[in-house]
Amino acid sequence: MLIVTTSKSNVREGPGLSFPIIGKVQKGELFSSTQMENKWYQIEHPSGKKGWIAGWLVEERNPNEKKGRITVDGLRLRNGPSETDGVLETLPKGIEVNILGQKREWLKVETPYGSGWIHQDYVNIEKKSSPKEIKLQKPPSKIGVIIGDQLNVREEPSLSSNIKNQLKIGDEVQILGLYNEWVRIKTEQESGWIHQSFVKFENNRKDSSTPQEEVVILYNGTKIREKATTKSSILAFVQQGDRYTVLSKEGDWFKISLPYQQEGYIASWVVSYKTVQKKKQARKGGLKGKTIILDPGHGGEDRGTTGVKGTFEKFLTLRTAEQLYQKLQKAGANVILTRDHDSNVSLPLRVAIAKIYDADAFISIHYDSIKDPTINGFTTYYYHNDDRELAKQIHKGLKQSISLSDRGVHFGNYHVLRQNPQPSILLELGFLSNKKEEQKIITNPYQEVTTNGIYNGLRSYFSK
Repeated sequence: MLIVTTSKSNVREGPGLSFPIIGKVQKGELFSSTQMENKWYQIEHPSGKKGWIAGWLVEERNPNEKKGRITVDGLRLRNGPSETDGVLETLPKGIEVNILGQKREWLKVETPYGSGWIHQDYVNIEKKSSPKEIKLQKPPSKIGVIIGDQLNVREEPSLSSNIKNQLKIGDEVQILGLYNEWVRIKTEQESGWIHQSFVKFENNRKDSSTPQEEVVILYNGTKIREKATTKSSILAFVQQGDRYTVLSKEGDWFKISLPYQQEGYIASWVVSYKTVQKKKQARKGGLKGKTIILDPGHGGEDRGTTGVKGTFEKFLTLRTAEQLYQKLQKAGANVILTRDHDSNVSLPLRVAIAKIYDADAFISIHYDSIKDPTINGFTTYYYHNDDRELAKQIHKGLKQSISLSDRGVHFGNYHVLRQNPQPSILLELGFLSNKKEEQKIITNPYQEVTTNGIYNGLRSYFSK
C-alpha cells in the first residue's frame, strides 16, 4: 500500500516528469501499486484511469498496520520523531489514527489532518476485532455543506477504506447519521462516509420554508414573449444558463419574473425546470451578529482591469474590502473575506463560501473599465429580484457618500450573483479607464467615504 505524503500530487500518464498530468491526488490518500519503474509507482486514479506517481510523493505502508485513538486534546502532530521538530497540527481528543511506524517512543501516524509523528504516551492502540454492526447516532441536522475541497467519500468509516467518490467545497449532502468522528451521507449518486471535520451542519435551515420554482435557459438567444404563444411579441432574448423564477404555468408555457419587476412567458421546451430553496430574507436588528461576506474581485494571476496610470484592480478591490472589513467588524458583524491576500479564488468557490457561512449579505467589490476614457461613475448590480432591496440600500449609501456620477442600480448576469443562494450584489466603484477618476479612487479619502457608504447601506438594509 502507498500513502500520499504531499498535497495535490500529480499523477502522470507515464513514469517520468515529461509525461502529461492526468489528475491529482490528495495528501493521506491510499493506493495499491501493481508496478514500479525508475522510482515511479503505477496506481489507479480516483477517476478510474491508470497513471504514475513519483516515489518521493508517497510512502509505503504496512497493510496490517495498527489503529489508535488520541487520548488528550490539543496533541501536537510533529514533522519528526522528537519534541524539537516542528508542529504540523494539533489533534483533538478521540480521533482515530492509523499507525504507520515507530521510532523509539514516537509513532508515525496518519490522521484526517495529514501524516506526522506523535508521542506514544498519548494514544491508545486498539486491538483488532471482528467487524460489528455500526449503530448510527442521530445527526444535528439532515443537511450538510462540504467545507473541504476534493473531499474523499469512503466505503467505510475509516481512513484505510476504499475511496468511492470525491466532493467539492460547497456541495450539499444528506446526513444519515454519525459514528464516532465519521458522518454517513447520501448524495444524488450514492451513499458513503466522510470525516466530520469537513462538513458544516445546516442547523439554521427551516424545513418548513416554501421552495420556489425556477427555470434554467438551455439555448442562447431564447425568446421571452409577452404572452403564452409563439405569435406574441418578443420582450427579450436570453442566454444559456440564465435562471428565472417561475410565477405560474399556463399549458406549455412558464410565466417568469424578469428584471425591473417585469413579467414574461417562456416555452417549457427550451428550459429545464427545478425547485429551489427560497433566498434568505434580511434579518432585522442592525449589523451586530450578521454574517457578511466581502468578495474582493480578481486576485493572483487574474489582475482584473489595469488603470491608465497602471493601477491593478485586484489590489484596489482588496484594499477596499479590508477597510470595510474593519468597520463592519467593529459594529459586531461576523465578516469573512473570500480572499485576504493576492490569491486566485474561483467563482464557484466564492459562491460556496457564502453558502457555507449562510451569509446574510454577499458584497462583490470591483472597479470598472471601458474603451471610452470619458465614461465615469459607480454602478450597483443584482441578479435575483429578492436582492434588489439590498442593492438599492447600498447604492443609496454610496450616493450619499461619494461624488462620482451615479450610474444606477441594474440587473447583472454575473456568476457570483446568478449562482448565489444568499442575498448578493456586485459593486463597480469607479472607472480605472478614466484617468481623472483613477487618480481619485486610489486616494485614501475616496476609500474612506466609499467604505462608509457601503457600511451605511448595509446598516439601513438590516434595520428595515
